[in-house]
Amino acid sequence: MLLDPATNVVVSTIKLVRILTLWISIYFAEKIFQDKFIQRVYYGPSSSTTEKKPPDIRYFMCVAILIDTIVYGLFIMVVLSISQYVILSSERGAVFTIDKTIILGVVGDYVTSSVILILLGVFLSTTIQNQKHLRYNDLGVRGIRAYSELVLLVSIIVTLIPYYRLFNF
Repeated sequence: MLLDPATNVVVSTIKLVRILTLWISIYFAEKIFQDKFIQRVYYGPSSSTTEKKPPDIRYFMCVAILIDTIVYGLFIMVVLSISQYVILSSERGAVFTIDKTIILGVVGDYVTSSVILILLGVFLSTTIQNQKHLRYNDLGVRGIRAYSELVLLVSIIVTLIPYYRLFNF
């Protein structure tokens, strides 16, 4: 059922919305981590004996996925509400294009791509945080910006892979 051309167009459109929600969530996560970095490193403890430790960038992807889950979940709820409205308001029980099978495929696709993104994000963040030439402890705002752009590009690639074909209900 998830392999016909009409379904592929619908799921591809939903995937484009997912890329948009990822872009929004990565943007907000970047701003959150930049603010935390500035607060901890530049405005942190004034004593020279205390170390000004920047925020752990490994949690960046978890924060981005959390924001993405909220925004994408709202989108899926709106789509389900529209689906129920169309089905209940029609006299002959019209079939809405996005049915339960597609939603289950999209949710499976979402979970699979989110797990892959978290794993790749943690790997990339560990590399950025530990590399001496990036100097994350001193110039973390630049590292956070570079990491968010890298994560966005990786997220687009990972999201475009059709994992929903694995969930053929």
